Amino acid sequence: HHVFILNSGAAQSPTQIGVYVGFLVSIFYVAQCLTVVPWSILSDKIGRKPVMIYGLYGAGISCLALGFTNNFQIAIVIRAFTSLFNGNTSIVKTVITELSHETNRVFMFSLFPLSWNIGWVIGLFIGGYFYDPYSKFFSIFVPFPLFKTFPHLLSCLLSAFVAFLGVFAVHFYFEETYFPDSQNKPLLPSHSTPKLNYSTISVNSSVQSFATVNQDQNSTCHNPPINNSVSQLLPKQNVQNFISPSTKLIHNHDNHGLLNQQNNKKVSYKDKISPTMFKVLMTSTAFNLIYSMSENFFVVWSASDLTLGGLHFNPRDISFAFGVSGLTIIYAQLVAYPISNRKYGTLGSYRHGLIIMLPAILLMPIISLLTSYISLDNSPSSPSFSSYLAFFDPKTLAYYSMWSLTLFFLSARIYGGTFAFSSVSLMIANSVLRTSDLGFINGLQQVSFAIARVLGPLFVGAIWDLTSTSTLSYPFNHFAVWNFIALVIIIILISTFYIPRSANKNILDKSKP
Repeated sequence: HHVFILNSGAAQSPTQIGVYVGFLVSIFYVAQCLTVVPWSILSDKIGRKPVMIYGLYGAGISCLALGFTNNFQIAIVIRAFTSLFNGNTSIVKTVITELSHETNRVFMFSLFPLSWNIGWVIGLFIGGYFYDPYSKFFSIFVPFPLFKTFPHLLSCLLSAFVAFLGVFAVHFYFEETYFPDSQNKPLLPSHSTPKLNYSTISVNSSVQSFATVNQDQNSTCHNPPINNSVSQLLPKQNVQNFISPSTKLIHNHDNHGLLNQQNNKKVSYKDKISPTMFKVLMTSTAFNLIYSMSENFFVVWSASDLTLGGLHFNPRDISFAFGVSGLTIIYAQLVAYPISNRKYGTLGSYRHGLIIMLPAILLMPIISLLTSYISLDNSPSSPSFSSYLAFFDPKTLAYYSMWSLTLFFLSARIYGGTFAFSSVSLMIANSVLRTSDLGFINGLQQVSFAIARVLGPLFVGAIWDLTSTSTLSYPFNHFAVWNFIALVIIIILISTFYIPRSANKNILDKSKP
């Protein structure tokens, strides 16, 4: 993004690049706010598979189109198109919820951010390493001047290929997880309910009201009593079909007792969001805001001149930093998070993630100070590190320290972010009241994610534009963005103590015997 804005000529000064990068990133999420819920609701009506295929087609076509433009305004339109025709993020979360159960849900949800981050690292590698192939691999691409005109074309072609490969994989190998025609079936699978072959069965005349709602928090669901004093001749059939098969009992841990849901009764959107769900959505939005800010600001900050407090990294340096630190996700997601979740619960793991991120964000300015020291005797705009060959030279030590701290802080950010993202997704899934609401709720979470992603880059661009050349002292100088992010993390951490502990366990799982 930074290099594209620079080459497009949209920004009039280096300090404005962050603002234009913010616009380019934000437009994707602005469009997503408009369409992600409709896509999610559509998946509740026609199934998950067709919606996923539409999204992958949209992503592939958009990547191809973006590769053939250097115009900022056209790029804005293409980014919006990409989002308008892609609601897959919320659909995938819904699919994971449908495929998992209480014993493996933590592990399966850990795979989602893992795959997200792996894709992100691969994307950074493709975008950084294959950018401007005409200059990097001149002997190969000299017959193709198109790659000189559009230096990002090869990266876009490779990204489009991955998207169309996804279309093939989903079409031929993905099995549908949700069939709308079966939405009125009971929560329990048919094999778990024994069929009774009695020619006569005694029932209470008031069996239609077999579910009783106890206002006590500790109330439990009981089977309806059978009154032997009243007999009725019935044909041989499944008793479950006789006793209102459309009625489902779901225990709501938001202090509402038992919820008696009739599938044929339309539920308002307001009733779909419990108090716990609302609190989780709010903390999810706030966390996505600061994570988006830290992600986007590092790119802008690290590419900025040393005179602005930046690191003067080139695209390859940025890709290397994100790529190496991104490997942290493998251990954090597959090993550390499941252990933490078993020991401290989902809510406790969320707090641990925030605590891990906080010092990494606050200490980021140290990297800039080391970079400035290394370049003390060189031009501020183009520092040379190749001359520091003696390992014990102070500047050589500072150089290795700078890279070590960069990778360490980025790794801590990703490690803590992994814990937080996984925990938020699990708490959202745990707080869903009805199986038929999964698509809508995950779509709503994606809207909150999109809103945060819209505001994050804009906040970064605005604060950076105001403070990058500021004469104010710390913490209001060019490190003000990092300090603002740290402040929001502290606020989020405090707010987690208002989330009920019931968010640790899935409501739908608890409704099953």
